[in-house]
Amino acid sequence: MQCSIAAALMTLLTGACGGTNADVAMHEAETLRAERDEWRGPKDGLVLLRRGVHAIVDTAVDPSRATSRMIVHLAETRFGPPPEREIVTFAAPGNAVVDAVRARLVRPDGEAPVRPATVTRRDDDDGAVDPGQGVWELAFDAIPPGAILEVVVELDVPGILASDAQWLAARGASTHELLLRYDIPSDAVGSFGAVNETTRPIVTEKDGYKIIALLLHDVPPREGEHPAYARYVTTRATPRGYELPIARTWAEATAPYVAGLVAPTEGTHEGYAAPFTTALTGKEAATAVFTWVRDRLQREDALTARWDAARGLVGPLEKNDLTQTDKVHLLRWLLDAAHVESVFAMGRSARYPRLEPTLPTPDAFDTPLVYVPAFDLWLDPACRECAPGEVRPALRGGAAITLPAKAAPVILR
Repeated sequence: MQCSIAAALMTLLTGACGGTNADVAMHEAETLRAERDEWRGPKDGLVLLRRGVHAIVDTAVDPSRATSRMIVHLAETRFGPPPEREIVTFAAPGNAVVDAVRARLVRPDGEAPVRPATVTRRDDDDGAVDPGQGVWELAFDAIPPGAILEVVVELDVPGILASDAQWLAARGASTHELLLRYDIPSDAVGSFGAVNETTRPIVTEKDGYKIIALLLHDVPPREGEHPAYARYVTTRATPRGYELPIARTWAEATAPYVAGLVAPTEGTHEGYAAPFTTALTGKEAATAVFTWVRDRLQREDALTARWDAARGLVGPLEKNDLTQTDKVHLLRWLLDAAHVESVFAMGRSARYPRLEPTLPTPDAFDTPLVYVPAFDLWLDPACRECAPGEVRPALRGGAAITLPAKAAPVILR
């Protein structure tokens, strides 16, 4: 991967400034045709001639009144027989809402607007870098031979854009040009880093915005165990001088997990006697409590429950309707009753790429766990086959962090 500084600076200085409402211009049709004709890479499938992601961070004293923006701009072509449907995919923050879609076919002899047959969002896809992201699919008719499909998707991202991450390479397709751009207002501070990639971003200022951009050319398809990705994080914002900490530290970045998982736990069992007690102490007590909770019957979709779906435990326990979230609350309750100190934790599935410890990241974890610091035990009570200290296979090789966070994440074994 090579970075062209001159081209990147030209793009930054001539593109629309952050915060404008001007329509995103399509690429020059002749330029796209020339890039297709001059492509010297593999000619046996999909090629992304242009892939761009442009995010504009918004701030407000009340974050719920902010609306950040994201623009995804793709131009792709195919060599060889096309599939019946051309599926255009991209990743964006999970709370993003598609505001507008524009698309056209650039043929050798002209241009024509087209519309997607469907626009859908799916979760838990390998197109996402983090659990907090969603992956969108736009289904178009097949790209005719020699033509280029150009698509612009504009999205609203409610609130202050806390984090975004993008793969540098596309699955199953080469990329001729990749441009990632983040516009940060003067009352916010953002960090950007590329993981498993040495290319440095370009930083400049324009119209009151700090602009961070990364431009790469001729990126081969994504493959291997540790593919490269880029991450942007808003670390803090000071709208009207009001301090809004977001992700300066791992404690700040994981604060939503404290609010959604840790804080509600007392309400899940308040006023009830512990349903299981033991005369054992120390590690033996922790093992006995874990085993009892692990062996309680749970619902078939227990492992898909959201970490913030806390609820009263007595009913689900009696009805064998426990979820993974119920079980970590139940485990913490019974460990407390057994006088074994423990804390909540969050795990990150191993199918997501490794985190950069020096870049605290919001929305990076997806699985509730319990940690017993005295015995260095990670407990996954919804894993029916796990012994104390083991986690489900999907988490092994992933990361975990204790709550409230006092250190960077660790690797789960």
